[in-house]
Amino acid sequence: MYFGLAPAASISSKYTQSVSVLSNAITITYNELGNSTTGDQLQLVAVPAGGSINWVCISGANPTVTTSQGSITSTLTKALPGKYAPANCRLATQ
Repeated sequence: MYFGLAPAASISSKYTQSVSVLSNAITITYNELGNSTTGDQLQLVAVPAGGSINWVCISGANPTVTTSQGSITSTLTKALPGKYAPANCRLATQ
């Protein structure tokens, strides 16, 4: 368990293969979403912002995100295609 979460592989659903937390990032690995996306990943990264935390989203549509703290580049092995990512995950500035 990490931060009270169950093991990554036990957090799953029809569309989600696993959810893992490592350091300042939450990585969601997906099952097939309709076009051979099994294993594709989306990542939410915590960025310190003057006493608070901003979350930025990294996907295939947005492999590098610019924040007030600088740029964050994806370390995902197989990024989720942009058409499956939430709209705010397709923005280059978050």
